[in-house]
Amino acid sequence: MKKSDVYKKFLADKKGVELTLNTVIIGILAVVVLIVIIAFFLGGTAKVKDTVSSIFGQTTAGQSIGLAVQNCDLYCEQAQGWSETLKKNSPYCTYAFKLDLDNDGEADSYTDEAGKKVVNSYYCKGSTLGVSCPGVEEQCTKEDKTE
Repeated sequence: MKKSDVYKKFLADKKGVELTLNTVIIGILAVVVLIVIIAFFLGGTAKVKDTVSSIFGQTTAGQSIGLAVQNCDLYCEQAQGWSETLKKNSPYCTYAFKLDLDNDGEADSYTDEAGKKVVNSYYCKGSTLGVSCPGVEEQCTKEDKTE
């Protein structure tokens, strides 16, 4: 018997021994689905949503006022070319900046009646940023939310 024939016979006996990549991927997906199901039954969807949003969604660092003013100027230029109905929904009117005016590394905030910390919202038209935008700011309804 030749050496190549022995090698071929050896390989023929090994069919199905190794795991395919598809099997590994299906196994990983099954584990992820199992974790999601367990999380749903243990904490409900509200707790999972709050946990995920606290990890990925919110930051405590505020933006500098200079950068916010530059963004407002840009939003104003963009909105000036829009129709009247679009202007009131433009970022100049609707985007709420979270500023760190006291430079402590966290966005400025206040405590509401329930004792919960609420981050201040600053708008381009508001008293803090005060970026004027003729033809657009008349369409805005929001003001700074500070207390």
